[in-house]
Amino acid sequence: MLIMRKRQRGDDDDDDTYDSGYDEGIPPERSNRHKRMRRHIVEDDEDMDDITTSTTSTNPLMSLPPELRNTIWDLVLPEKKDRLSIFSFTRGTYSKKYHGPRDYHFLEPAVLSVCKAIRNELLPIIYLGCPLVVGTRSFELDKPCEWLNHLSQQLGGRWPDFTMYIMAPEWEDMETWFSLVKFGYEYDDGSGADSIQCSRRGRLMVAFKELFAVGVQAKEDGASVDQLQAYFDDWLSQWGEDWVNEEG
Repeated sequence: MLIMRKRQRGDDDDDDTYDSGYDEGIPPERSNRHKRMRRHIVEDDEDMDDITTSTTSTNPLMSLPPELRNTIWDLVLPEKKDRLSIFSFTRGTYSKKYHGPRDYHFLEPAVLSVCKAIRNELLPIIYLGCPLVVGTRSFELDKPCEWLNHLSQQLGGRWPDFTMYIMAPEWEDMETWFSLVKFGYEYDDGSGADSIQCSRRGRLMVAFKELFAVGVQAKEDGASVDQLQAYFDDWLSQWGEDWVNEEG
């Protein structure tokens, strides 16, 4: 049990510096020590600029000529063909992933964590100089597009190549694409309905309309997850072979 005793005021105590020893429940020794530390900081405040300057480190790499730095970046970064930036969105949120060689998943390249100066210089090289893949688990594509636009402005460049895809969406999310379905029904370049089947863009619209119809029908029938998969597999079997032949 801590017993606090008020100190007796001595004849040689100065009224201005006298401390009763009570500082919001802190024992006298601890209270006085804190006060001495605060006074010390105030007294040495004029030397803080020198302290800050002496403790701030500068990266020697950034003092090299740009041509030499670019050569170093080529050595420490993966080859361009192995750089693949992955951004995964889930209903408005995203997490950054980095695909290295052999599809190993990493966070951003370690060199980006060395210092802020290196990170600022390498971000445009990594994100604007390699394929970019954006995946979303919903049909809320406005958020990824808004984020991509903001990032390109921040990095001062345009995306040379990127792919956006939907990963395992929920069937209810398809309702947000009603406008695209409507566009698919109305799509016509003036050459008649046959031209829709002849163009890749038109066939994509037709394929999407059919997939949407499959989802709506399955939902109305109260289909289970397995039945939904069967619906999808049946639809894919009608289109998959054509897509494979075309890509091959």
